[in-house]
Amino acid sequence: MKRLTAALLLLTLPVLLATGQEAPAPAPKGPFYVMFWNVANLFDAVDDPETEGRDQSDPKELEERTKRMRSVVSRVNWGKGPDVLLLAEVENAEMIRAVAGRGYRIVFDKGAYTRGLNVGMATRLPVISSEYLDPKTTGRTILHAVLSVGGKEKLHVYALHFESKYNRATSTEETASDEETRATEARFLQAHVTTLLEKDPSANLLITGDFNEDYRDSLFRRDLLTQELRRGDRLPDARDDDRRLVNLGGALQQSYPGGGTVYYHPYWSIFDNILVSEAMVLRGGLETSAKEAHIAVSWDLLNNYGNPAHFNAKYPTCVSDHLPVILRVRLGK
Repeated sequence: MKRLTAALLLLTLPVLLATGQEAPAPAPKGPFYVMFWNVANLFDAVDDPETEGRDQSDPKELEERTKRMRSVVSRVNWGKGPDVLLLAEVENAEMIRAVAGRGYRIVFDKGAYTRGLNVGMATRLPVISSEYLDPKTTGRTILHAVLSVGGKEKLHVYALHFESKYNRATSTEETASDEETRATEARFLQAHVTTLLEKDPSANLLITGDFNEDYRDSLFRRDLLTQELRRGDRLPDARDDDRRLVNLGGALQQSYPGGGTVYYHPYWSIFDNILVSEAMVLRGGLETSAKEAHIAVSWDLLNNYGNPAHFNAKYPTCVSDHLPVILRVRLGK
């Protein structure tokens, strides 16, 4: 796909990635925007001896990289930026702030992951509580934060980065169990969510992150017990008491036909996904729908081949090998 095609796709998402300097005033009670982005090994320019591998960036290249990311983030929500920004593969809170810009509260914990990368959050919504959940697999933890919306509703936000896929052609016995690891992480998360929903079936839950599985893979049905909701689908049955999560991966796919959030030749996949509780699509206290889920794509996120690519200072459009995903949420009446 050429840059021209990508630029045309940008025009279909004016609310999400507005390019103009002027922006209309937001509605008094929202809506608000939640954005997730795997920013791909975002280390600072100071070597941390407690982390493994090469974790030192060139200061000038780091400044250029975060500038590109901040440019993308700042265009969301008619130039005001997302109200909740969730990032994966960040070394510390300073890197989150460098991407988000000013006006956010940062939530981050280094955790026990030896590579020095984790998930974190920048939020304008008040934080009621936050914790990092450890599925006892790789050291990566899952962020669970409870946010206050309009002083009336609570939103449970989860951000995650499940175990990475390995190249099966070169995998060994030590690396061949990545699928089992992701299943363990998914079942751990599902148990936590089930406990929460048993206490409050009307709870507002939003789960996002890099699942390292496409939204159609069995992990979502088998381990996370999700039901898929695409644009135009009938809403879940309100009388159904199984309290499953709603999988918006298909809706994300519809927002970028023929694309995805990651590209590994020759296939696109949606590894970066959004799940919500049934309450949020059945017109509860917080409301959203399949049509409010988008993959954020613009020419400056794609290389000359039309794919997201790791940052390279020599090229002006290489930022991350993942595209961001965005969900618009409204405060109900």
